[in-house]
Amino acid sequence: MNKNMALLVSAIIFTTMHALNQNITFIGLVNLFLAGILLGLPYIYTKNLWFPISLHFSWNFFQSLLGFNVSGKNSYSIVNFDLVEKNNFNGGDFGFEGSVLSVLSLTVLIILTMYYFNRYGNENKKTIFN
Repeated sequence: MNKNMALLVSAIIFTTMHALNQNITFIGLVNLFLAGILLGLPYIYTKNLWFPISLHFSWNFFQSLLGFNVSGKNSYSIVNFDLVEKNNFNGGDFGFEGSVLSVLSLTVLIILTMYYFNRYGNENKKTIFN
């Protein structure tokens, strides 16, 4: 399968696996798809799963630690806060992943990841990834 098609299919599967939450929103679905793209890109360039696994773990861990719901699920946090208003800016009950800020963050991270690997990937691959 073409690597770009494989990336799209894996992002759709990633979205589907996270989409059964009762707090899901349209923006949440968009962000889950973008997260699937972001997590798949490093694998395409490096053929190494450690970075996507670490990124996924860190994303969930720090959201939870800072008091946000992770994909709509509430968990232990050292920071507790109540949302005065649940909206698309803060993600509401779905958490940061349901916010417009997350769309922007994920889009910028995808662009930076693609830029980095297209610009420096071949040079660094010889020294870092071998």
